[in-house]
Amino acid sequence: MPLRALNAGRRFSFPLAHAGVRKGGVLSWWKTQPFDLMLPRGTGNCDHCPFVSDKSRIARARMNPEGLDWWEKHEAERRFSFGYMSVADLRKHIDGSPVLPMDDIESDAADSECGAWCTGEAA
Repeated sequence: MPLRALNAGRRFSFPLAHAGVRKGGVLSWWKTQPFDLMLPRGTGNCDHCPFVSDKSRIARARMNPEGLDWWEKHEAERRFSFGYMSVADLRKHIDGSPVLPMDDIESDAADSECGAWCTGEAA
C-alpha cells in the first residue's frame, strides 16, 4: 500500500492551536525568559517536524541533513510518511535542486537591476 494511502485515515490533534496559542504569543513569552535558546529562525525543538510547510522542511533538511535519518528510519519501519512528502522524497528533491551560490549578487540593492523598480524609480 502506498505511503499516502496509509495516511488517509489518520486523525491529528493540535491542542495548542485549539487553545488559541499562536506564534506571536510564544515569541513574546520567550522574550521574557532570562535565556535564549539561540535556535536559528525557522527551526524549533522538533528537528524535522512534518507539520510545517514543505519549504520549511527543505530548509531544515539543508541545515541539518543528519536529522532526517531518524525520521526516515521510522517511516520505513512503519511504512508510513510523517508528512505530505516522505523523507525519501524530500532527500530526492534536495538532491535534484541544489542551492545556487549567491556570491554574484550586488551588495547594494540600489545598484542592482531590480533596485530601481523597488525604489519606485522604474519608468
